[in-house]
Amino acid sequence: MAVWEALVRCERRWLWVFVLVCLTPTLTGCPDNYSYLAHTYRCYRAYGILNTYDEAVATCLADGGSLAMPRDNTTNNFLVALKNNVSTSSKFRFGLHRWNETWKYVDGGELGNFTDWAENEPNDINERCAEYLPVFWYGSKWNDGYCSTQRRFLCEAEPAVNHCQPDPCVYGTCISGPDIFTCTCDEGYEGGTCNISIGTQ
Repeated sequence: MAVWEALVRCERRWLWVFVLVCLTPTLTGCPDNYSYLAHTYRCYRAYGILNTYDEAVATCLADGGSLAMPRDNTTNNFLVALKNNVSTSSKFRFGLHRWNETWKYVDGGELGNFTDWAENEPNDINERCAEYLPVFWYGSKWNDGYCSTQRRFLCEAEPAVNHCQPDPCVYGTCISGPDIFTCTCDEGYEGGTCNISIGTQ
């Protein structure tokens, strides 16, 4: 039995194998209590517990993700609906933070053209963590708040991906990894996807 690793590159949820085979990996589900948004190919959850910014980051990280990042109107509306299902009268922290004088997402990305700040916000250089306001207060718009203040919060995470569905190994057994699959070829076959008959070379 020969073991061949097929290195793959995921781009827009398409899996390219040696530029010859194009497969769509199967999404096997979100973490518990997360909701899937097809627009971003990601899972989101509104937590009803109260955490500081650092505690919220740690909670999201334990789920395999980060604080949620509403980069566009569709994602923002989805997050607002999620947090309103938990509480309409609470502030919810999300993954936007003031670094020096610049607002950045928790993955280091710059705040783009989309924002949803409440009127006259952000208004305090010492308030470095973004949060959603309650529904009755500017209709769930963004606010800057103190990172040490405990807030409810929103997380995002990638859904689990099975790179072996559909099975890319023609004559062999597939083992799925985080970003690659490995084909263990049947006797008499080789190649990244076990598609080459040794006897025909």
